[in-house]
Amino acid sequence: MPHLRQDAATKEWVIFAPERARRPEDMRQESLARSGWTHDHPPFDERCPFCPGHEENTPGETLRYLNPDGTWQVRSCPNRYPALLPGPPPQRDGGRFERRMQGVGRHEVIIESPCHGTTLALQRPEEVNLVVQAWAERYRELRVGPEAEHVILFKNHGARGGTSLAHPHSQVVSLPVTPRTVRNRMEEAMRYHNDYGECVHCHMLWREKLDGRRLVVEGETCSAFVPFAAASPYLMWIVPHRHSGCPSDLRPEEQVDFAAVLRETLARFYHGLGDPDYNLIFRTASRDYGSVPFAHWYAALIPRVTTPAGFEVGTGMYINTHLPEDDARYLREFQLPDWPEPAVAAAEPASGPAPPG
Repeated sequence: MPHLRQDAATKEWVIFAPERARRPEDMRQESLARSGWTHDHPPFDERCPFCPGHEENTPGETLRYLNPDGTWQVRSCPNRYPALLPGPPPQRDGGRFERRMQGVGRHEVIIESPCHGTTLALQRPEEVNLVVQAWAERYRELRVGPEAEHVILFKNHGARGGTSLAHPHSQVVSLPVTPRTVRNRMEEAMRYHNDYGECVHCHMLWREKLDGRRLVVEGETCSAFVPFAAASPYLMWIVPHRHSGCPSDLRPEEQVDFAAVLRETLARFYHGLGDPDYNLIFRTASRDYGSVPFAHWYAALIPRVTTPAGFEVGTGMYINTHLPEDDARYLREFQLPDWPEPAVAAAEPASGPAPPG
């Protein structure tokens, strides 16, 4: 019998229809048939602008972390095809129905590895930790820009996830406005705090750890679970235990633990679901709400194993054919294989931004 569940953080309803579910093994085979394994890609692609030796194709480098041999392990640079361009804080003009403003902001790419045929699920723990460190550093830098009302950090993996380049990378964008969905999440979190005197995400995390059925990976400082009202199959949240509004506030030990939980979660996606396309999205507070008691950042992992259709577009509601408890149990109990060490050299501590030119 179908039933509905409500997300306590957004107040959105989700329809659950498990009678229409496909088996995990079927989804795994469909994913592999569509795009194959990432580890089958070559380690170097002469046409890829992100591969080593092609640094001139990504000018204006903003960050570089080095390997022991002096080669780079993680780097960031402006997007060659940015959605927004740097400039002074824009001004709104036009009437009520023709409101507009200049497209001012910053749009950067974080190149997560020199190896073309890899992904976070396959990289060494210290390499994933460097990526998380780069995310926090670039987020922190873009967040203080005078034009930045909100900063979005995200990763697209695979064609259905929206990526156009296979080389492992993520993106960070500063916006001169607060998106409607971000504002709605903030307003609901504020309303929950006003009603109950506590952070909705802190309380959700406590309930999930107490219940245990939807937990997948539990770290020392953060936990990964399938939310009670997950909008799609295998959707997961990684929520830090300590209340904080943005990932740039990660302490060193929290950064290491978040990287470990993220790596294991993505490994369970990679092997258990057949390297599915996915989006990794950091849900963060807008700039002026970074330290308020109701704003709690988290990372959402959304495997693209289904496609929104007319019902979802027309109503804003989602139909999930999988029960969160079943998805969490499958991912939690999936036996990860012994994976060979990648051929990419381990990295030294961060060297800081590269010198100009």
